[in-house]
Parts: sequence; structure tokens; C-alpha cells
Amino acid sequence: MKAAYHPEFKASLEAALRHYEGIGRPLADRFKSEVKAGVNTVLSGMVDHAPGPHGFRCYRCRKFPYLVYYERHEQTTLFLAVIYSGRAPGLLGETLAGYRR
Repeated sequence: MKAAYHPEFKASLEAALRHYEGIGRPLADRFKSEVKAGVNTVLSGMVDHAPGPHGFRCYRCRKFPYLVYYERHEQTTLFLAVIYSGRAPGLLGETLAGYRR
């Protein structure tokens, strides 16, 4: 399966990386590796996360409080955003509503 990335995916990932770089570069590197592992897990097709109440599937990072949101299409997985899991559910739904094709 091919990967496609919404522009917000890269922007949200960079914002989270800046946050962790402010704490320390090694932590930012671990976060980036965790997100990459999540993307690879989703692309492997071995797991298929159920859509949440907002209609999007998400991979929960194991050691960081972030979710990787994505949509599956016939031959492509569209990665939407990397979002802090502590956000209010209503705000999260509003944010993700703009990602619909």
C-alpha cells in the first residue's frame, strides 16, 4: 500500500518535533522514530484501527501522547495529522473535519 501525506501531517509533525527539541534533541529523535514506526505499522496492513467517533482511524504512539490519524483508500493510505491526545474531543473533531476529501 502506498502512503500519501496531507500537508497538515507534516506541519503537525514538525510542531510536535519542535516541542520535543525544546526539551532535548534525543527525545525529539525518539518521537520521530515512534511516529515513523506507527506509519510503517499502518502501511504493513497487519493492523486496521477502527474509525473513531470523528470518522478517522488513528494509531496511538506507544511512548508519547500523540495519535497518528489516517484514512484508507483503495491503494493509498492518507496520513492526516499527528495530534496530541490530550486535546478536547470536540476540538479534535473540528480540527479533523477540515481533512475530509
